[in-house]
Amino acid sequence: MVLERRVPVERGSTAKLRKDERRLPKIMIQTIEIPKENWTNFINTLNRHALERPVRLEVVERELGDQEMANLQPLRGMDFETKGSARGAFLISVGSDEEELTHRIDTPKRLYVGQNEAGEMEWLAIDEEPIGKTFIYFEHLPALPEEVTEGSAAPHLA
Repeated sequence: MVLERRVPVERGSTAKLRKDERRLPKIMIQTIEIPKENWTNFINTLNRHALERPVRLEVVERELGDQEMANLQPLRGMDFETKGSARGAFLISVGSDEEELTHRIDTPKRLYVGQNEAGEMEWLAIDEEPIGKTFIYFEHLPALPEEVTEGSAAPHLA
């Protein structure tokens, strides 16, 4: 089953928008559900293309409330537990060699992605059993203002 929905959203979190984010342009997001039989291939492909990209990791609709677990942390990888009592659990690792966070989703129910009009992935969402959802937002770092970058081709010597 492929679920497609186009929704105008502002670039940034679905959580509260900061004052400076309200001026960002609205973009159309297409939501596509990944069939369960394709999860492993999809995650392997995503790992190859998105490894080390800055991400924001959020969990919502949980007993403890909505939580931002990581912000602008490099994606270290995603995988499924294949053995033992945790078989089927989905693992997301972010951070650095010095400080890595691994978030485990014991019973993933659905995987779906949000793509913008250019076909770039904005986020990956994982629905959990019985309730809860994890979002991985693939951050687009803003371009530097032109006045900062003008004439910056020359090396800077300290």
